[in-house]
Amino acid sequence: MSDQSPNEDQVILPESLRGVLYPRRGGAAVPVAEVDGSAVAAVREVERRVRPSIDLVVAEGGGPGDPLGVAGRIGRHLDGAPDPVGAAAIARIALSPSELKFDAWLRLVLDAWAAEHGLPFAACAFVEFCRHEFRPPGTIVELDDFEDPWWRDGAVRVRSLLAVADERVYQEAVDGLAAHRGTRVGRLVVSFLVPTRVDWVDECCAALPNSRRTNTWLWWSVVSTTDQVANLDPCVFEGDISAIATAVDGLGDIVTYTLAWDLDIDVNGPDARRGILDALSALPDDRAFEMLVNRADQRSVLPALAAAAEHFPVRTLRMLAPRAVSLDAASGSPIAELVAGHLRMRPELAEAAASSDSSGVLSGFSDDERTAARILATSLERVAEAPASSLPALLTEPPWTRKGKGKGTGTVRAAARPVVIAGLVPPSEQVVAWAPGERERWASPVRRAMHSDDHDWRKIIAAFRAGRDPEELCGQMFGEGPEDVVRPFVKDWNPYSWDIDHWLRPVMARFEGEVRPMLLKRAEGSPAAYGGRLLPFLDAEVAALMARWLTAPKAARPTAVAWFSRHGAAAVPLLVPDALGEPGRERGDAETALRFVAAGVGADAVVQAARVHGGEAADAVAAFLAVDPLEVYPVRPPKARGWAAPELLPQVLLRDTGLALPDEAVRHVVTMLAMTRPGEAYAGVEVVRELCEPGSLAAFGWALFQRWRIAGADAKSGWALAQLGRTGDDGTVRRLTSLIRAWPGDGGHAKAVAGLEVLAEIGSDVALTHLHKIAERMRYKGLKARARAKAEEVAAALGLTSDQLADRVVPGFGLAADGSMTLDYGPRRFRVGFDEQLRPYVADEDGTRRRALPRPNARDDARLAPAAAARYALLKKDVRATASREIGRLKEAMASGRRWAPADFREHLIGHPLLWHIVRRLVWLCDDGGVTTAFRLAEDRTFADVDDDLLTPSESARIRVAHPVDLGDRLNDWAEVLADYEVLQPFAQVVRVDHLLLQEERASSRLKRFEGIGVPLDRVLALPARGWELGGGELGEASQSWAARDVPGGRRVTVVLGPGPGGGRGRPAAEHRVVKVFLGWGRAGSPSESGGHHHFGEVDPVAVSEILAGLAELTAPVRDDAVTVP
Repeated sequence: MSDQSPNEDQVILPESLRGVLYPRRGGAAVPVAEVDGSAVAAVREVERRVRPSIDLVVAEGGGPGDPLGVAGRIGRHLDGAPDPVGAAAIARIALSPSELKFDAWLRLVLDAWAAEHGLPFAACAFVEFCRHEFRPPGTIVELDDFEDPWWRDGAVRVRSLLAVADERVYQEAVDGLAAHRGTRVGRLVVSFLVPTRVDWVDECCAALPNSRRTNTWLWWSVVSTTDQVANLDPCVFEGDISAIATAVDGLGDIVTYTLAWDLDIDVNGPDARRGILDALSALPDDRAFEMLVNRADQRSVLPALAAAAEHFPVRTLRMLAPRAVSLDAASGSPIAELVAGHLRMRPELAEAAASSDSSGVLSGFSDDERTAARILATSLERVAEAPASSLPALLTEPPWTRKGKGKGTGTVRAAARPVVIAGLVPPSEQVVAWAPGERERWASPVRRAMHSDDHDWRKIIAAFRAGRDPEELCGQMFGEGPEDVVRPFVKDWNPYSWDIDHWLRPVMARFEGEVRPMLLKRAEGSPAAYGGRLLPFLDAEVAALMARWLTAPKAARPTAVAWFSRHGAAAVPLLVPDALGEPGRERGDAETALRFVAAGVGADAVVQAARVHGGEAADAVAAFLAVDPLEVYPVRPPKARGWAAPELLPQVLLRDTGLALPDEAVRHVVTMLAMTRPGEAYAGVEVVRELCEPGSLAAFGWALFQRWRIAGADAKSGWALAQLGRTGDDGTVRRLTSLIRAWPGDGGHAKAVAGLEVLAEIGSDVALTHLHKIAERMRYKGLKARARAKAEEVAAALGLTSDQLADRVVPGFGLAADGSMTLDYGPRRFRVGFDEQLRPYVADEDGTRRRALPRPNARDDARLAPAAAARYALLKKDVRATASREIGRLKEAMASGRRWAPADFREHLIGHPLLWHIVRRLVWLCDDGGVTTAFRLAEDRTFADVDDDLLTPSESARIRVAHPVDLGDRLNDWAEVLADYEVLQPFAQVVRVDHLLLQEERASSRLKRFEGIGVPLDRVLALPARGWELGGGELGEASQSWAARDVPGGRRVTVVLGPGPGGGRGRPAAEHRVVKVFLGWGRAGSPSESGGHHHFGEVDPVAVSEILAGLAELTAPVRDDAVTVP
């Protein structure tokens, strides 16, 4: 483009493409090997050995009729009159008995021809070589087409020599080749050798339309005009990187759309994808740059975009600045950081952007582009640096930079010589330490389709001992068979099928330590799959395994972190013998584990726990824990890569002075962060956190993470993601969460799981809220399960259930204690409130409600008003996601009967500034001393019963959301009370229809009234949001699918669904049909009936009401005006 600097109008091929392209005269300069003069003698020797075959061809006249006169031309060439046809024929004859492979022989012959007769002769002879074939014993035939690029290497060799030949030789070659274009093969080969003859290429494109699909590499190597490319359409590169490089060299931005098409179909593997991206990054074209920007969130694109920015710095600023300044604050896009780092590394460009000079490099910018560039540039103005003398030694001369650092243990360096105490033995006791309610959850029965209640357990045991019993039945045998009968055989159970895994937890809960050896063996082989099953086990062997996993790759480490976080000081006696043993891997692992435990429970608790091994051992543990943690670091401290250079990153400011860390100190900070792993960081990171202003540190950490992504997100540098757990804030959480949700869809499951660790480590209310949202509402099941496990792990570490943790992490969003927020515009103020759906609204100071928050005007404070408006906009966005979640949790609590202690109820629900707005709109129940009383929350936050009398629960009472079934005859009374107080409810509670079982259903395991009814597909798809699990075949297809929901007592209600009218045989149907509704066995898995052993009349009435309400809603008639979304 004319408005760019000269370099920005040229194709800049990266080395990855330059090294594989087919050189073109006038194109990119690439090295070409000189002609090997020794080839002449080597070829002569081969020809001497095959002379009898050559003589036979000459004697037989080259074949029937010899229309080409090949025999005579061979003779003339042998007699000293150079002849391209004769030379080619001889080379063909010599090819068969040659000891060289085809490519090597052809290369040798080409160099011999060029050395002896000149490059023009070699080019012509090569064309004839391609046109002819030798068929023993003495026939030369002419080829009229080609199927395989068997001559590609030879053609590239000749083309390369012609590309660098002087003009006279080149023109002589072109003139000579004109006489060798008499056949289709000849014309095509000649066009490949001299693509500068555009007219010849045009002729080939018109004459050979059917060959372009099988030889796309060749066509992209000869075309050079828009019309020629149009003639090839739709011709893609088929993964040929040389063709991609050659096309870019010859066509420039003409090939942009073809490259984008090939990129999007993405069928040729990662190497081809990288080649296409490298090509797009080389094109001096706005369209190519835009294509990269629009795909920045796709795999491998960011490094290509960074390369394009390096090639075309002005274009990058012009096209990215408007995007960067318009990005949402919660966006995880790396665009802003890419252009920011771009300007940091180019101060002259930043200076021009800040000045908005329209006459220099910004001359081609629009007004909006110049404005955006100026905003960006001015936001990057640097702060004065703090003098090195004012910084702690950690940031000027950290331990790993000092000479004479001493010896390490193999895992960490330490300042003191390790103390060894021989003869220590860990406790031999094998403990199973269950978390509250954990054993009961694990013991919940599991049923799958093949299960039955009718078993002769002794026959099954006999078959098991003989090795004949199915794996699944063995699992049921140990899970549900008579305990005294099956217990003797548990130690011999070694399931081999992955499908038995759903029985492991119930069997573990039943037999505990007797299953431990089998679990330990399986966990050692597959930590990610089975490591979590070891969490309750506390003994020396498990502790040693967990210590090893704590320093292991990420697949095993999360389990170790969870185990040590769970057991804390109780694990110390198991670790001390190894931690005080001889230096080596075991000692290093145990020391790391003890330090990890000490970081959680404190060094004093660890030392006290170590005293079971004696005072000397406790003193030794105290000594190595007392080592300055800043002196504990990897034996080989990591070296930061180029993408982590301080010059690319935002400055880190000091808390007390507001001055910035010098670049050298920042390099040390990066090294510290590079030692970070989930749950563990170098101790110096905490020093940095205390020293630096949190906002600037969070911005620095986020930029560091984005630079890692821009550089390709190398897994070996995954610390760039992990460090966000130490540097991040709530802004980090919002941006990272958007990426965590997207990563699994682009092959980034491992990064998403690591992101969950970051959310847990940041640990703020906002972070844990987002973790819970992922655990509850994530479409990728694998990540959803990992998020749920991580949330449970965080809760367990705090001694809470998942529900209790969820109560504690609801964000307050900066609301006042009374649940309000004041928006200060200066001369006027507005008060924020919330309706029954937690939708925020604003009112004037006199209470007059407004439809929307007014925009700031000229009379408002220029600083306060925009900030208040932005605060309200962010509040609406954040609360929108939280509202549906919290209302849903309370609705589920009503259905499940969840209970709160009064203190927790007051602190986390009544006292929460946001939740108060919905809990005050519900009717609650207080179970106290055998008496149940319904109440509501008055404006002063006291408890009032239906008669408005004060209720004061005891501390032993339990509080729950009232269900309509619980309210019984007083339901209408409560409806009147809420109506009198003009209270609108967040969901139907006092106006709910009470769903009851029919008399015949109470003694049945079936709900036949719903069977046979058609249900719209959109209602089926909405069931998971209402607490149902979907499974079975593809919805809408011929196979049956099912929906199931657990009810108390380890049972489950299942709805079997079949295709409705028009469905089946692979055809989706807009409607399903309820085949069967039954009460069966509980827990996730395929539906399994109980064989009539359970009846709906046995199920808790509240659960029955919820099931019936859900089924009534599912099977309700579709209104004529309703729209069903298939």
